Amino acid sequence: MYSTDSKHKDGANNEGYRFVKFFKDADLLVFDAHYSLVEETFNKADWRHPSNIMAVELSARSRVQHLRLFHNEPNATNGELDEFLAKTLKYREIYHTEAASNEKEDKHPGNITLAYDGLEIRL
Repeated sequence: MYSTDSKHKDGANNEGYRFVKFFKDADLLVFDAHYSLVEETFNKADWRHPSNIMAVELSARSRVQHLRLFHNEPNATNGELDEFLAKTLKYREIYHTEAASNEKEDKHPGNITLAYDGLEIRL
């Protein structure tokens, strides 16, 4: 699955959100997560790019196996991108801890990685 330039703002937290069904049980979801939640909410609210937090939540609810984040901030350093990924992984753990009573024991997405220039994915 591939999701780009979709804010996932209105209704994304609703039970019947259409993209949860669309992404359902995907082996791989390549997801536009250009910004952190703070950047997306306060600085770039109308830029049509979702946050890393939205990526984790939608992919977890959809039971996605591998979440690949792309459309990274072009001015970010490698260190900033590493920090972005680390915070995304930390949020996944927080999300699963808080949702544990409502979810199965399987943790989705099981794998979260960042895309990079020249990346090739074999399908």
